Amino acid sequence: MDFTARRRKAADEARPFRQTEAQKKEEAQALKDLLNSLKRAQTPDEAKIAETETALDAATRAARDAAKKAEAIENAVYDLKAVNPNRKADADKRTPTELLELIEAKGKEVAEALSVLRKLNAV
Repeated sequence: MDFTARRRKAADEARPFRQTEAQKKEEAQALKDLLNSLKRAQTPDEAKIAETETALDAATRAARDAAKKAEAIENAVYDLKAVNPNRKADADKRTPTELLELIEAKGKEVAEALSVLRKLNAV
């Protein structure tokens, strides 16, 4: 697949996230305007202000998340590292018991080395 086609495909995949981002940004701007008018009122309604601030935070967060998802999709086009699909994953097949025994053995080695160093230091 050529690079232009990859970019076009990524743009198509990212489009719903970009649309969500734009909608949430518009929603956030409307909430900011409402919040400003609520704060400037003669008798501010603290409950309504808190509710609007919460909605504003949620809209801003949703817009940011949508933007990050779209950006990740678009940036994946430029990831040109070679990946071997036939490579076997290196998985650790040791059991928990084997790992505990290994840790214990290494602990003994460390204790012995510390003992030798203390003896050398005492001289």
